Parts: sequence; structure tokens; C-alpha cells
Amino acid sequence: MRSSFGISRRSFLQGAAAGAATLLLDLHNLKPAFADARLPPGAREYRNYRDVYRKKWSWDRVGVGTHSCNNCASGGCSWNLYVRDGIVWREEQAAPYTQTNASVPDYSPRGCQKGASAAALYRSPARVRYPLKRVGARGENRWKRITWDEALDEIATALVDTLSTRGGAGAYCENGNNSDFGPSWIAMVRFFNQLGIPVTENFAGVGDLMTGATTTLGMPVPGASSDDWFRTDYFVNWFGNPVSTRIPDAHFISEARYRGARIVSITPDFNPTAIHADLWISPRPGTDAALALAACKVIVDEDLHDVPYIIEQTDLPLLVRTDTRQFLREADVVAGGRQECFGWWDGKKQRVVWSNSSMAVAAEQRTLKLAPDDHPVLEPQGATATLLSGAEVELRSGFSIMRDKLAAYDLASAAKITGVHANVIQRFAREFATAKSAMIYAGAAAGKILHGDLVQRSQILMAALTGNNGRAGGGWQEMTFFELDGKMLAAFVDHPSDLTPDDPAAIWGALAEVGKQQAASPAYISGSMMMLMNGGTRDAQLNPAYNDPTLPRTPAQFLEEAIASGQIHNVPGPELGNPDIIFNMFGNPFRHRRMGDQLENTLFRTAKLVVDITLRMDDTARHSDILLPTAGPYEKLGFKYSIAFPPYLHLGDKVVEPLGEAKADWEILSLLMERVSAEAARRKVTEVRTYRGVPYDLSRAYWRFSDKNRIGPREDEKLMRMILALSPATRGITLEGLRANKGAMRYTGVSQLGKMWCGTSDYRIDEPLLPYQDMVVKKMAWPTATGRQQFYVDHPFFIEVGEEFPVHKEPPQSGGAYPLTMTCGHTRWSIHTMWRDLDLLLRLQRGEPVVFVNPDDAARRGIGDHDFAAFHNDVGEFVARVKLTPGMRPGQVHIYHAWLANQFLTGKSNDSVSASPVKVTQLAGKHGHLQNEVGWYEFTGNDRDTRVEMKKHVA
Repeated sequence: MRSSFGISRRSFLQGAAAGAATLLLDLHNLKPAFADARLPPGAREYRNYRDVYRKKWSWDRVGVGTHSCNNCASGGCSWNLYVRDGIVWREEQAAPYTQTNASVPDYSPRGCQKGASAAALYRSPARVRYPLKRVGARGENRWKRITWDEALDEIATALVDTLSTRGGAGAYCENGNNSDFGPSWIAMVRFFNQLGIPVTENFAGVGDLMTGATTTLGMPVPGASSDDWFRTDYFVNWFGNPVSTRIPDAHFISEARYRGARIVSITPDFNPTAIHADLWISPRPGTDAALALAACKVIVDEDLHDVPYIIEQTDLPLLVRTDTRQFLREADVVAGGRQECFGWWDGKKQRVVWSNSSMAVAAEQRTLKLAPDDHPVLEPQGATATLLSGAEVELRSGFSIMRDKLAAYDLASAAKITGVHANVIQRFAREFATAKSAMIYAGAAAGKILHGDLVQRSQILMAALTGNNGRAGGGWQEMTFFELDGKMLAAFVDHPSDLTPDDPAAIWGALAEVGKQQAASPAYISGSMMMLMNGGTRDAQLNPAYNDPTLPRTPAQFLEEAIASGQIHNVPGPELGNPDIIFNMFGNPFRHRRMGDQLENTLFRTAKLVVDITLRMDDTARHSDILLPTAGPYEKLGFKYSIAFPPYLHLGDKVVEPLGEAKADWEILSLLMERVSAEAARRKVTEVRTYRGVPYDLSRAYWRFSDKNRIGPREDEKLMRMILALSPATRGITLEGLRANKGAMRYTGVSQLGKMWCGTSDYRIDEPLLPYQDMVVKKMAWPTATGRQQFYVDHPFFIEVGEEFPVHKEPPQSGGAYPLTMTCGHTRWSIHTMWRDLDLLLRLQRGEPVVFVNPDDAARRGIGDHDFAAFHNDVGEFVARVKLTPGMRPGQVHIYHAWLANQFLTGKSNDSVSASPVKVTQLAGKHGHLQNEVGWYEFTGNDRDTRVEMKKHVA
């Protein structure tokens, strides 16, 4: 039968089947081989739609992989990758995970909707497939395709020009967080370190650095494996939303609840995690310290605190001088005494006894263990000491000072500050204190408000008063890492192939040498400090009107003193403020920097050449001159960076060739270094200097970079094997083993690099990772000046601003005196900007930037659901859709992060209104364990105190 259009029923069915097959595959612009438009003659082999469906579910082979260069803070998930016709056309969650032991659930399943759509992301229209060169103005988005040779030659020539005239100070590299723990990260660090070009560190810049933890615990990233969550009796999600942002780990919270644990969620907004809580507490944004301190007061007033734990593990028994408000030090009262040696009042001896946990005590003798005749008193009465001058000074214990400070946070006062009913605060405190184990899961948002350090210190105090820090299923936890020592060696040592796992002494010596090198001439500079000093944000960030109104002097004066006195290590000064060349890797600084759009008018405006080594087109790429296409995670080798929620190393295997002409990062920078060395040799340019003035031979740079020509541009597998062989955390793990075990294997140890990296406990593969065991069980000193959990900080800056002990301070008017507080959260639908414009995930939401607003606030301004509204303050303005929800507090507006600027109606994102004022105590340094160093203790970017007003916008 033939229709009036000349199409037979048979032809129609053949064409429909081919079309259905193509649609079912959903491979966008990639054409599957079997869906050839030229249909073979004769009868089709299929009988019905089931055969078409079976044809879809066929593949050439299955590989294993993970998303090694995406900044997913869940720590990795293993995926089976189905390859057909040279492309990964779908992913499926693998299940290589086992129970740690019979008392806790296993880690399966791991994965989320981002991982399930990653193959589509890596072939999306935003993917950069070929080297591109700008032909219009920066930001105009006009490009022409060039060859790799043209791109590399132009960049190498510019590098030799700059290095030979200005040294390493003539360039810098913007570094984001979308890196791996393998060849990609090694390539970046090794390349720029060998050339003496500084790289920005971004942990603090995005607000992820927990300075309150560094201050109190001596480590910025303490945490456990997520199966420890199951062991808690009282789980407090504070400042977090793990149901959306820790999707692979959130099941442990639900399973703990099934076991009988109570779940508490403390967030201003009723977010997806709060839905599943037994108790939701909604404090006014930025008042969380008052809530925690009020809970501490209840705990102390009702004698629910753990006195033996407090005496042994905290600084609260230590003595403070009433005249200076500083700790009593041995050097104050003993001729030739030690400066960093602190004491308590012994009730039996009736005198000061010096603590053996103090920093001044020899490392092998430092201990928290008390002698049988030690009797520290928590609240001594009438304690005094005679100073070297002969004067007598009154002394008070930290606990006595704490009790006085807590007096300001009675239930009525705290309720007025926070907006939380007094009965709720009291209930929360009692339940926390009486639980067998109580845990505070501290979300990273705590680092993204101005006084986030005070919140963290107050939370940790609550955990310490109840003896929970170090208890299974308890304590204050954020996240921690399994550091890979081999990765550090491969990045920083000139000739890492000379090291072997059979010579651990040589490895340790090499690590120590790396530490010395980086102290003298660091590879990293502070990204937040670089932006403040040179990125055009100084006026806003140092504006006293946007900061703490109780400061006795301006933020600029604190900054000037900190720099002049050498408290801030490695300041990126004006010598870096006019770079000839800017590189960008692993990030999108126009988006992830606070007020990142200012880069367009400062550093990116004056640079002669901007090079972006990128996977996809984004805000920063559009303001660059040359784009070098990098391979995606399925197209290159890598290890997922090792956040310890799952104690598994995840392999990102290369299962397909890079799309278009993309190359792996190691290959790109190897080829570029070859060109740089060759150009330097051609010009007879030998000695140049790093940005810190250290001389080196530029013509020999590739020889050093390639480890004496032993690691070629396409030999990144050698780096993978080197990492495994030289890292204590991966002893016994091989690439072959990882491939055979579906891409994930349990770590076998921890790093030698110190207590920042899972180094606070012995690690056993048959027990959940639990922090603080060295101190709580073995009685080793904490890595603080006092050797204890340190709640009292006697640095002059802290004393001057009244923050020597944790207190509540009102949120600042960041951006100006406007009535609405704009908070922000990590989106469920993307890993930062990576997935933000992927059509598959845009269909699961409104598909454009949206701000969540309380209906009453909107009604007063004549704004309805889905209207456009302009949100403005002194710093800037952006326009977005409004979504009305009673889940927002009155006076609060909320936007989930990472929308690209070009997705906003006016091309300005919410980051353009974030003034990000400088926290002045984060400028402190050279004081005990408070050393102002990159990634350890520095000022952090903040955006969740931002004040705005909104009005209806007519497009």
C-alpha cells in the first residue's frame, strides 16, 4: 500500500524505526553507526520496537571512570562507562564498595544526576573542541580556529618575552577547584613552579577554608568517613544541605535515623535536608554563634559538661593574665623561660604548673597526659603570679572567662538575637549534651559569612564541652582528605623518578625539602589576597561601612599593620598587579571570585595575553585570547581528589580519545614547555628569575619538567604509577587492581604530610575513619600553641576586636544598608558552573537563574511568582526570576550558586553584588600555630551576609 505522498507502509516503518533508534540513543550531535540514513535493501531484521530497544542497549566495551576534574565534594563515585563507536554514550553506577565492618552500612550506591549526565556534558555545545584565538574584543565571543602549533608557538614566544624581561612576576596562573589528584594537577603545579610563575590558591577565595577550625583545632579540614555518621545518636546538620550537596553520602543520615538517631537541621531556609529532620531550627541569617553559645550556657549552667575531658583536652584550665588579657607564659615569670609554654593552677600544690602539651615542649615530650599528682582546677579563686618585674598579677582560667562571656547568651537574649524560641534552644542544648554521641556536621557555608570563624569556634566549643570531639559518631566534623604524597613529590621534586618506595627515608627527605622550598619561594599565592590587592575589589572589601561596626579602627589599618609586620606570608603585591600573561586552569574566576566581574576592568584588561586551558566555554573563556581545549575525565587518566567521605581511591581511566583536538593537561603543558625551552635556547636566554628572585636556566626548563626526559607528553601513566608507589595511602594499590575492581579501592594508609590530612588517627580498613584519636586516645598534643583545643586566642588583633573568646557579632551590612539578606547555597543541579547550562539538567528546574523569596516580602514590593526582579546594593545589580516560597525567612532572599553571567537577563550575576568584606582577625599571623599561610589560615571570600533591595523589573 502506498500513500498519496508516495511513501509505502514498508518505507514508513523502516524510516520510523531508524528515527526511533536515533532518538532513543539521545546522542545529540553524535551519529551512531547503526542509524545510517541509507537503509540496507531487503527485509529489516527487527520484528517490533523491542528489537530497536535491544539495539540501543548494545556497546563495544565497558570501561571504568569517575569525574576526576570536577569539584564534587563528595569524594568520588565509580561508574561503568559504556563505549560505542568511540564515544561514552552512557554511564552506570558501579558498586565496588563494601561495608567497613558489619556494624555500619556499605557505601553503595554512589552517584548523582551530574555523574549520570557527564557524558552528555563532555560532548555538549559548550565544549571547546579545538584551539581558538580571539578575533574580536575580549568578552565579545568572536573566535577563529587555529592549529596547536600556532597556539603553542604564540604562547611560548610570549612567555620567553616576559620571563626574560620581567621574570616570573610578569605572569600568573588563575587556579580553580576543578582539578584532580593526578597528572592534571601535577602538570599545572610542575609547569608554573619550574617557570617561577605564581599560582593562585582558591580554597580560601571561595570561602571553603575553615579558619575557625584552624584557630581552635590546629587544622582547617577535620572530618571522618561518612559511615561514621551512621554511628551517631544525634546528628546536627549545621550550615549544610547534604541531601542536595552530598547525594552519595546522604543515605548514611537516613540510615542513622532508622537506627534511632535524632536528626537536627539548622538553616535559615527550609531546605531539602531540613525536610528530613526531626527538628528544624531556623536562626536569623548570621546569628548561629549566638545559638551555639546559648546552648553552651545551658550545658554549663545545668552541669551537663564533661569536666575531665575539658581539663585534659581543652585550654579552658589554662591561666590568663587579667592585666594584658594574654595567656600567662613561662617567660613572664621565669628567667629564660619559654614563650610558648602555658600553665594551669594546681589545686593541690596551690601554684602554677606548666602544661606538657605546650608548643615550646620538645615534640617527643609533648603530651596531654596528666601526672598522678596533677590536679588542674577549672575555676581557681585568687590565683596570682609574680612577674619577672616583681609585680604581682591576678590570673583567671579560660573556663572562668568563658562563664562570664556566656552570661550574655541567656535564653531570652539568645531568642531575641536569633529569632529561635527559648524553649527550642534549651531543648536542643539538653538533647545534644545527653546524647551518647552527638555530631555537628559543619557545612562549608560556615566559611562564607564574615563571622563564620566565630560560628565555627562556638560550634566546636559546644562539642568539646560535652566531650564529643574524638567520640565515634560524634564531634565537630567538616571534611578531610587522604593526601597522596606521591602526587606532591611528582609536582615539586625535580627528578621524582629517582625515588623508590624501597627507600622511605629518601621520600621523607624529599618531602621535607619540598616544604623548605615552598617556604622560601612558594608556588602558590593567596587568591583572595590577589583579588584584594590587584583585582579591583579593594574599595569594597575594605569599606568600613560593610564590615563589623564595632571595629576600633579601619580594616585597611589592620591590613597595613599585618603586611608591615610580616604577619601575612607571601603577599601578592603590586609587582603582580600588571601581568603581561594570565593563564587560567581548572576554574572560572569571573564566576568563583567575589565581584569576579571586576577582573574585566583590572588584571584581564591590561594583560597582553590571556590563555585559558579549558573544557568548555564559560565567562572566563569569553574574556581570554587563546583557548586550549583540555580532555575531559573520560578522555584522560586521573585520580579523583581524595575527600575522605568514602575511604576509596577512585580511578578516572582513559576509555576514549579526547573529543575533537583536545589534549590531556599533562600533554598540553609538556608540549608548551618544550616550545618555551626551545625558544629560550634559540634566543640564548638562559638565566631568568622566579617571581621571588630565584635564578634558573630557562633553556633547561623542559629537561627538568620532563624529569630528565623520562616522562614524555603522552606518558602520564608513569605519573599515575608514581603516585601509587610513593604514597603511603595507596601502598599495594595498582592501576591494574583499580581497573579490575571497578575503578575504586580502599586506601591502605594515611599521608606523612601531617595532621591536616587524616593524620589525627591511626587508619584501619576495617573501621570508619574517625578524627582526633591521636589526641583523645593517645594523649598526643593538638597542633595548636597550647597543644589543646584552643578557644582562647591572645593574638593582639583578636583581643583588640573582642574576639579572644568566641562571641556573637551581628552580621555586617555587606554591600550597604539594605533590608534583605541574600544567602546562597550550593546547587543540586550542577557542580559549580560545570553543568549549569546542560540542557538535561536545566529541564529539571526552572532553567534560568531564580531567587527564592518569602511571599510577604514580594507582596510588599508588588512582585509575583516568576516575575523578574532587580536585586541591587551599593556594589552592583543583577536581574533574576523570583520564586515565592514560605521556606524563606522574612527578610531573606536566597539564590543557589554557579549560574553563568550570560544566563542572567542583563549579563551580571549575583556575584557582582557580593562585597565580601575582609575579616580582620584573618589577617593575623606569626603567633603560635596561627601562621598566615595559603590554604591554612588566610582571609576568606564571603557572600552570604550580602544586603540587597529588590524591585520588580520589566524586561
